Amino acid sequence: MANLARIEALNKDNYDTWKIQMRALLVKNDAWCYVSSELNAPAVRADNVESEANSRAWSTNDEKAKSDRVLSISPSELKQIKDCRTSNDIWQKLENCTLCLTRSNVNR
Repeated sequence: MANLARIEALNKDNYDTWKIQMRALLVKNDAWCYVSSELNAPAVRADNVESEANSRAWSTNDEKAKSDRVLSISPSELKQIKDCRTSNDIWQKLENCTLCLTRSNVNR
């Protein structure tokens, strides 16, 4: 059975609540450590099968965390993250975009 959580898709007006709910979902799915960079990609050592397997596992889990994020963002906002490579890149990009928008609204 799938773990379903209802989170309103991120849009230009709901970042603060979306961020709280998304973090909770990622913690629940054991993916927060990838998004927060608590668990960084392991280095791959030449001719070391274990390090290659660890790197593949990390990449797979990070892709799952990215998928959770992408599937919870409204289509109009996806352009913000199109060049992001990791789940942490997405988190940082959205945080920075939101800070820029907040600052521009304050300066008006």
